[in-house]
Amino acid sequence: MFPAPPLSLSLIHISLVVCVCVCASMQPFVLFGVHSSKQCIEENNESCSSLKNSGHGGSHARHLVLQCICPKSFLLCTRTYFLGRATFPHLGNNEQEEDPVLRVLHGVYKATVEAVLFGISLYSQSDNITKLSKEVEEIFLSSLDNNGLPTYKDVLLPKMDFYIITVGDGKRNVPVDEEAHHFSLKNAKMTVWDVPDLDHGMGILGSVMFSETFLDSRITARDSDGSHYMNSHHVVLTVSIPRYANWKIGETDVSDLENSWKLGKVSHET
Repeated sequence: MFPAPPLSLSLIHISLVVCVCVCASMQPFVLFGVHSSKQCIEENNESCSSLKNSGHGGSHARHLVLQCICPKSFLLCTRTYFLGRATFPHLGNNEQEEDPVLRVLHGVYKATVEAVLFGISLYSQSDNITKLSKEVEEIFLSSLDNNGLPTYKDVLLPKMDFYIITVGDGKRNVPVDEEAHHFSLKNAKMTVWDVPDLDHGMGILGSVMFSETFLDSRITARDSDGSHYMNSHHVVLTVSIPRYANWKIGETDVSDLENSWKLGKVSHET
């Protein structure tokens, strides 16, 4: 998972991957910093894919969100990656001076990852969507506490979207509470829209996203004493895409990265 590949090469690769759209309901994208706002994503504005002037006060972005789609199947995943000095203790990356913006974004993202993975595990055992959504919400809020962001709980709760849908039936995506969801691939996704900076008053920092595609199975089994129980299992099919990545960049690197990004887009178009 670490070290991350050079960002210039990664952006070229990402641009080739995300330019493939499997169907209208699964749009691939890469958005930087404040350009990952809910408004930019809903408007699908191409100018929002620029790295320049996508951070606070016209600086470069401190993070990017991307959705990748496999061109030969219905697999898709969403990730949030970071640009700057970020601390990932659980990955052996301990920075002495962490960017305060990244501290907030990474803490929110880590809570998002934990909540989605918990939701997948719980869903494989029970498809009670009402109960599932409530428990995922509780895990998200608890993780914010654990990551030193308790003041963000009340602010982010109404900005959080979590859902599980089926993908790949060849016709449409359907909610998992419909009968058509059985034996289908599913995508669990959480988005935290327009994360603010409450500590330094820097305004909106952008959105955070994470999703995985998975396959689950549940059967009713009978124990040796004659009692029945639910036997369940799930497999995350997009686990090979790194959940965490961080590149240290400065303002002087932005022009080179922008050129790399444009080169990737041109290579795909030609």
